[in-house]
Formats: sequence, structure tokens, C-alpha cells
Amino acid sequence: TRPSWIELIITEARMADSKEVFVSDDLTDQLSVYLRWYKAEAVKTISGSSQIFRCTNQEAGVVIVSLRDWAIIKRNIANVGVAKTFYDNRGQAVAFRMKPEICVK
Repeated sequence: TRPSWIELIITEARMADSKEVFVSDDLTDQLSVYLRWYKAEAVKTISGSSQIFRCTNQEAGVVIVSLRDWAIIKRNIANVGVAKTFYDNRGQAVAFRMKPEICVK
């Protein structure tokens, strides 16, 4: 079954106006299916080989990361802010929308 919290994350991603949107590919094992389901095909995925780095507010897109990528960001980039935390049905944090200071390649 589809996790109910994935809809919240994709809805957030779809409200990004003209900015690029990046979402961690390990949020759920069927992320690409959900992106198509919610008509969010323009969302780009962050993989384990993606480069995540600090950038300016003007350069930054919308970046929503999983626990995996949040750990990488905390380890490699000092003083990074989270704009929003997403929780699963058990109240566990599953994703973080970063403040507009993170870019992905």
C-alpha cells in the first residue's frame, strides 16, 4: 500500500513554482511510481551518487531529502537549516525540506 505521508512530500514538491525540485530516491521503494501517480514527473531524484552542496538562495531549488541524504548533508555541510520535517504514520521523521541553501548535481 502507498504510505500516506508520500502524498504530503510530493504535494510540497509540486508547489515549487519554477524552481527545480529534488527528492531523495530512497524515500520509498516505489518513488517513481508515486511521482507519476501524482503528476510530478518533473521532480528529479537524488541518488547515492548525487553531489549535494551549499549554494545561494537564488541558485537553490527545492530539496527534500531522506534520512540517508540528511546524514550526508549534516556530515559535510556546516549549519544547514531544515525548513520542514515530514513524519510517517508512527511519528518518525522520514524526510526534510531543506532551507534554500542546498543544491544538487
